[in-house]
Amino acid sequence: MTTADVDAEIRKQGLQIFKAIAREFPDDYDAMLRKITAAAQTGSGTEVRNVSRQAVADPRQRYTPLLTSAPDSEVSQALSAQLDMLNHVMARETPATCNNYLRNGPDAISAPGHDVLAHPDKIGATLFNAFGAAKKKRFAGGHAQRSGLVAGRRRLHQKRRHAGRDGRHRERRPGL
Repeated sequence: MTTADVDAEIRKQGLQIFKAIAREFPDDYDAMLRKITAAAQTGSGTEVRNVSRQAVADPRQRYTPLLTSAPDSEVSQALSAQLDMLNHVMARETPATCNNYLRNGPDAISAPGHDVLAHPDKIGATLFNAFGAAKKKRFAGGHAQRSGLVAGRRRLHQKRRHAGRDGRHRERRPGL
């Protein structure tokens, strides 16, 4: 199995989380494909699932600090998706399973149906969209800060150029 085969299989599944990772963090998506491909070539289906989960968990943990700078609307969507999942679990599972879900996440549900699996996919996708929005905001902010810094340096340079020998600012005299 090649990386292209794994990519085609992932795209065929139509999971939103993988689309969000590919769109927002293409380098991480490529690294994830390489890890899954290696597992598919040497491991069992269980090994591939475990590597896939870890390949998603790694960038999620790495980018979680970005949430503090994510736009409120993106964070709100992620929280809403998590609330939908919790409500879904509470309505369909026993109290013991709900308690276990709080400790272990979706793995606590022994035989999740398609409706249950759609929720973690949506949660993951909204989180990676929020991470991506924060990254873009941070980059734009960093660019603006650098631009402001450059403009500040220019003003300082101009002041120095127009200062007298004693370092005091002198007025420009028009027409002289």
